[in-house]
Formats: sequence, C-alpha cells, structure tokens
Amino acid sequence: MKKRKLLGIGLLSAMLLSVGPSTYADKITSNGISTNVLSSTTDDVFEGSTITVKDATGPIITPFSDLQIISAFRYTSKNNYEKSFTLVPSNGTYCNIWIQNLGTATLSLKIFRNGTLQLDIPIAAGTQKTVQIYNTVTADYSINVNNSDGADNDFNIAARQFL
Repeated sequence: MKKRKLLGIGLLSAMLLSVGPSTYADKITSNGISTNVLSSTTDDVFEGSTITVKDATGPIITPFSDLQIISAFRYTSKNNYEKSFTLVPSNGTYCNIWIQNLGTATLSLKIFRNGTLQLDIPIAAGTQKTVQIYNTVTADYSINVNNSDGADNDFNIAARQFL
C-alpha cells in the first residue's frame, strides 16, 4: 500500500511539474523595468486597450502560436519606417512590438491607434524595448520609427500578435 501511495504522489508531482513551462510562459518578464503606460488613459479613451513597455535584454518570446505582423528584420535608411496593421481579437488579444536600436541616435517609436497617437517612446542608441498592446476590439494600428537628428536609422524590428 505504501508503494502505491508513493507512486501516486510521484505521478502527481510529475504532472504538476509538466504544467510549469506553459504557466511560466505567461510570466516571462524582462530583466529591466515593466510598467503600464497610459493604461488608465487608454482604457478611458479606447475601450479594451492597454499598452505596456518593457526594457529587455532580448525579445520576449512565448512558445505558443502567433501571427507575425512584422517578420524580424534589420532596417537601415535615412527615411522613417512606417507600418500599418489591424489587430483582430480572434488572432489574439496581445501584440508585442520589439525594436533594438543599433544606430548612434535616439529613435522615436510612435504608436497610433485608429489614427490617434497613443504613445511616443524614445529608444536610446544601443538599447531595445518591447511594447505590448492588449486589445479586445478590432482596431487599426500604425507605427512610425524615426530620429530627430538626421542620422541613419539602424534597428532590428519585429511584431507578432498572440493569445
């Protein structure tokens, strides 16, 4: 009887430990600062939307299915980078936009929702940020990345929508 009880406890422990990676993925945070930005203002103006900015040492990756909005690539140009996309809740309620500044000038990442500026985030040379958007209604977003001193833009960027 004692062996059976120990076997049952061992099996239960194994089952609980196997759940760990999926719950851990929900709790991935960066080594830097995690703050809610404009959460109350955004919720008041646009129902069901919260934007979070994270300083990170690497892009935040969650091991679940996702929709690539911007496939990861390096952008180098004097011109601004612009991208428009629509977030549909059935594709996931979260969207991460990751940018790594490889240039010499501070970049400005502007995020617009339905044509209204929501956030203007400075990204210092040599740093990176992940912006997380929580969206429960279909909305059109656009981003604009530029710098104000005329230097070449040089950065990596990626964006994905997920559950």
